[in-house]
Amino acid sequence: MSEQNKRLVREVTDVIWNKRGLDRIPEFYASDFVADYFPYALREGHEGIRAMVEGAWTAFPDYHEEVHELIAEGDRVVLHLTISGTQQGQWGPLPATGKRASSTRS
Repeated sequence: MSEQNKRLVREVTDVIWNKRGLDRIPEFYASDFVADYFPYALREGHEGIRAMVEGAWTAFPDYHEEVHELIAEGDRVVLHLTISGTQQGQWGPLPATGKRASSTRS
């Protein structure tokens, strides 16, 4: 199960966030999924995920997630990745800067 979950997380990153496969959101997210990602307020359901992803692409047209490592145990997966892009639009309370941004997270 752990390896299957790691493949799923990698696929979500690639298909939804990097390749902009919005039509595939229902394949990866439950209809009652709730996301709490800064700088956004809570996002609920498929439309909430869609709005969150579109917001990231609007602010960072070259948005990209690079997965460095996945660690899985049972039904839990920890993701270590770098998110990068050039801020061309507003991101939460931050106005567009035109600068490249990068953040590594676990």
